[in-house]
Amino acid sequence: MTEQKKKHSLQTISAVNRHTGFSVFVFDDSSFTPPYGYGEKVYSHNPSTCPQVEMNITVNKVTQGIALYNSKNPPLDTNCTEYEPTFATIEICEVLVIENIALNMEYKGIASNSYPFVGKYAADKAVDGHLQEKSGEDTCSFTQAEVSKTAWWKFTLRRLANIAYLQIYFRKGTVNRHTGFSVFVFNESSYTPPSHNGAKVFTQNRLSCPSQEMRVDVNKLAKGIAIFNSKDPPLSTSCEGYEPSFATTEVCEVMVMGCKSHHYGEPCVSCSTKCLNRQCDVDDGSCIYGCSARFMNPPGCSICNIGYYGQNCEHMCGKCKPGTYCNNITGICPNGCQNRWNGLKCDVCKNGYYDINCTRTCGHCKPGTYCHNITGICPEGCDDHWNGSQCDSMCNSENL
Repeated sequence: MTEQKKKHSLQTISAVNRHTGFSVFVFDDSSFTPPYGYGEKVYSHNPSTCPQVEMNITVNKVTQGIALYNSKNPPLDTNCTEYEPTFATIEICEVLVIENIALNMEYKGIASNSYPFVGKYAADKAVDGHLQEKSGEDTCSFTQAEVSKTAWWKFTLRRLANIAYLQIYFRKGTVNRHTGFSVFVFNESSYTPPSHNGAKVFTQNRLSCPSQEMRVDVNKLAKGIAIFNSKDPPLSTSCEGYEPSFATTEVCEVMVMGCKSHHYGEPCVSCSTKCLNRQCDVDDGSCIYGCSARFMNPPGCSICNIGYYGQNCEHMCGKCKPGTYCNNITGICPNGCQNRWNGLKCDVCKNGYYDINCTRTCGHCKPGTYCHNITGICPEGCDDHWNGSQCDSMCNSENL
């Protein structure tokens, strides 16, 4: 498991304060128990203050496990109320993490590459959770050298994920062969870069050498990621060790950091129902893919698009004066109405006009009265010498 941040929540203040001075360890050996053995302490709470009910703890380590440790041996010198010096407990309700999705069995799919080696340098070695520094080159994935001017490595997830960033570890000694490499995301398992049905999210600046360890921000909802290296044509670069005659991908680990679909943040929490299909920005939860309410304005999805109003922006503004718009909550036109329209929302015809667009003039209704603004019917009857429901027919002379 790769952990970026850890969050724990305690039920009561007294239970929280029992954890004053607690520590967090990471480890790779399943037999580890804190504080001894092959683990590493990554956090110790400051005993001069009380811990919080909810805490975010930065870890940023490649690890197989995490551990919380609480000790009163010896008791701490602290002013934190309800600190219990005689015994230690761990009382937590939830631990949430942003994780390496590539190692999550619910999401882990298939790795592949161009011109693969058979055996120990296979594509899946780049998503096995082991780094070259710890385990040697047989945990890395290589494509064959001197075969092609383009090379790629890709990893297809089992399902859609909200990918925050990639942490890429290149092979020692051949990092600079990757000068100018690109990263793509895709949703079709048949995708191979750089074809059009993927999206490029990063290209390394050819004016500088790549680093052996690189973070590449993605912030995309995707089903797969791909690394693409091309020497067609060769790049103009001063990076020492750049190889212009062939392309390879030589990666020891690709950590796909992010959240499950419909989640975001550190730790991963649910996207808002305001977001279209409940998908959101992996960093801040904003609705970058659109809003559930059709006429709301992304990414905030709290304000209506111009020309709409109401709780869910379900109503269209009336006929406000040209160049102006209604209030997005009340629908009132603050600057008045277009010609022939009336009402606070400019949604009814001005007296003397009717029809759905107020384009027709009322007939000869009885003086001081007006026709219905939709039907044109004169409810109080007609002026002298006129008849018909809309008072638009002149009486014959013999009926006068």
